[in-house]
Amino acid sequence: FASILSSLCLSRDFDLLTKITDGIEIELDLVTGNSLINCLCKIGNTSHALRLFCYMCNNDLAVDCYTRTGYLTALCRGGGPQVAVNMYEGMIRDKIRLDAHVHTAMIDGLIEVGRYSTAIRLFNRCVKEKYPLDVVSYTVAIKGLVRGKRMDEACSLFSKMREDGVMPNRRTYRTIISGLCKEREKEKVKKVLWECVEEGVEL
Repeated sequence: FASILSSLCLSRDFDLLTKITDGIEIELDLVTGNSLINCLCKIGNTSHALRLFCYMCNNDLAVDCYTRTGYLTALCRGGGPQVAVNMYEGMIRDKIRLDAHVHTAMIDGLIEVGRYSTAIRLFNRCVKEKYPLDVVSYTVAIKGLVRGKRMDEACSLFSKMREDGVMPNRRTYRTIISGLCKEREKEKVKKVLWECVEEGVEL
């Protein structure tokens, strides 16, 4: 059943979800629960996603990082970004091991609802505390700075990520170039494009 849910999410044919599940009793396990939360978030049904998460926590299903990511995403999209931040910070206080995917999902969720300053604050703390981050994390943070019209900081982070041992990828380059184009920074665009050539990155 989890495979069917994943296929539905990829195809975005969410109307089939209710048709397939109508009248079917589903034995909920961790994989199925994670897939359901993911699917519910993508169709905008965040209230049911949150209820499902609480149900999983209360019924001894050992929720993992993917479950938590789905829950945080649902909170942000459902109009509760501060609740999501509080929960995320609670996970950190409780020393729950979070991978780069969870940190990135939290930051991206805030960016998508316009909470740029909070998102960048959390990202900077991740860098300072040496929490696991990857190229997607840095690209998302750069996206937040670009959208927040903080291009100088975006450019600084773009340069700094190499120092932190993270190499920009095609999406990173596209994000910074898009921001520079909007600011009409022609010389900086040329410089970044030349870097793409030197690094062999195809846009």
